[in-house]
Amino acid sequence: MEHLTDIPLVMKELHRISKPNAKIRIIVPYYNCYGAYNDITHLHYFNEYSFEPFYKKSTRGNYFINEKFELINLSLIPTRLGKFFFFDFIRKPLGKVLGQIIQTIDITLRVVK
Repeated sequence: MEHLTDIPLVMKELHRISKPNAKIRIIVPYYNCYGAYNDITHLHYFNEYSFEPFYKKSTRGNYFINEKFELINLSLIPTRLGKFFFFDFIRKPLGKVLGQIIQTIDITLRVVK
C-alpha cells in the first residue's frame, strides 16, 4: 500500500472484486519507524487512523468514502525496543512521539456489501 499512488481507488477496487464478508488483511509500516521512511519508493505513510475513512463515516482528509468495510482487528506491532513497554496504553502515546516504538500496522477489514 505504501507504494501505491491512489489508495482510495485501490480500496474501492478491493471492495469491488471481493465477495461479501471477505476478509482483507493489510500490513503496512508505521509512519515514524525506519521501515516507513528508509525506502525512497514509499509514497504514503500510515498510522492507526489512516484506514478509518474506509470503515467509519468520516470526513478525515480531503475525500469522503462510504462505509464499505467493517473493522475486525487493528494491531500495532512493536519493535524490539517497543516490546520493553509492555502495555499498549504506554506504547501507543510513546509511538507517536518517539520513533522505533511501533514497527507495523496489521489491520483486518471485512467487506460489507
